[in-house]
Amino acid sequence: MGSNKRFSGGIALGIVGIVFSVIFPAAAYGTSVPGIVLSVKKLQKGYRATAALVLNIVAVSLAFVNSVVAIVITARGFFMKRTGEF
Repeated sequence: MGSNKRFSGGIALGIVGIVFSVIFPAAAYGTSVPGIVLSVKKLQKGYRATAALVLNIVAVSLAFVNSVVAIVITARGFFMKRTGEF
């Protein structure tokens, strides 16, 4: 029989992290990394926290992709401006 104990704190952090991963990735890291840590600890204690863990991993992944895209766009604009290409 499975455990009926649920962990809603990680789900809340995951949802907030997904919203912020599109808008402001730094805030997504600040909410999703603790969400991952808390979810893993709760899973070890027998809580049902798989959905929370997945949400937080997705949020960190989206925030990382958004950060990389922003860096590439910024670097591209910087180097185009220096070389005179547009």
